[in-house]
Amino acid sequence: MLSFDKKEQVELANLRGRFSEKSLENSEFQQKEKEKSRALFNEMVRLGETAQKQQQMIENQGVQSQAKMQQLEFQLKSANNQIQAFLERGGNNFNNLNLSYDKFSQKMLSLEQQLIFLSNVLEKTRN
Repeated sequence: MLSFDKKEQVELANLRGRFSEKSLENSEFQQKEKEKSRALFNEMVRLGETAQKQQQMIENQGVQSQAKMQQLEFQLKSANNQIQAFLERGGNNFNNLNLSYDKFSQKMLSLEQQLIFLSNVLEKTRN
């Protein structure tokens, strides 16, 4: 019976040794898994922060683009108004120029007629 007990004790010691090894392996595995989980969590946090920063940057660029677009639209309207005013002034000046030309033409025609008349009168008096 002693040999059986000794055999059982040896077997029990072997089992305890294997259990200790497996327990140690299991602890090491769990520790590695915790480290992996921690690394993955930290990476997810970093990616989330990066995504938030990029989203904020995109929103800011959208607001800036919209403000720039409104500014450009205002400048375009202002330029159109200035062009329209210039064209109206130019049109008025052109009309005034045409009126002046017409008056000048009438006066020249009248002067020409008077010169012809005086020329005729002068010729009659000479004869």
